[in-house]
Amino acid sequence: AVAQALSIVTRGEVTSRSGAKHALVADTLCVHGDRTDAGLFARRLNEGLKATGITIRAPRIEGAA
Repeated sequence: AVAQALSIVTRGEVTSRSGAKHALVADTLCVHGDRTDAGLFARRLNEGLKATGITIRAPRIEGAA
């Protein structure tokens, strides 16, 4: 899942189970907390994003001050 998220962010693509690559443009990534390893997953995703130079920040909400 971390590799898939990094692919979406860095290359704008996702790989299906069959191995096919598909273009995917995402403005945000959502991390669900209902996984038993949600904390570990979030930490690994955070480390992976930072390692590729991606800045993590809250989404900008249109019309917000």
